[in-house]
Amino acid sequence: MNNISNQKTKDLYGLGDYNNNQIKAFAELFDAENISPNIVYDRRPDAASSPEQYIRSMDIETIPYIIPDTFAGNIGMELMQNLNIKQLEKIGAESDAYLKQTIKITLRRALQQPLSLQIKDNLLRIQKYIQYSPAWQ
Repeated sequence: MNNISNQKTKDLYGLGDYNNNQIKAFAELFDAENISPNIVYDRRPDAASSPEQYIRSMDIETIPYIIPDTFAGNIGMELMQNLNIKQLEKIGAESDAYLKQTIKITLRRALQQPLSLQIKDNLLRIQKYIQYSPAWQ
């Protein structure tokens, strides 16, 4: 079902060709022109000055447009720990299959790390949600 009505995912990977530092520099250009850098950070929250806080406070409508590259490396695992079920519901319902798969991979990686009991419990809750949600299958 790749038709015009599915255009909400257009240019989804436009910021995926750049590393974290390049994205930060790009966002600074927006800021210098008095344009909100959130346009960039909503796609790549890993480049925000406080990524874990940024992803927690993102508008639910922008969550499905996060670029999968956001979840690379250690910062991706930190971001994974800060997603909530409401955000995951939105991602499951509206996001690209690549983002969903990337989140699943990041979740598996995160669960293999030594974690505090609180973080591990949260990740296990996320894992259970993803395993049983039809939108994530």
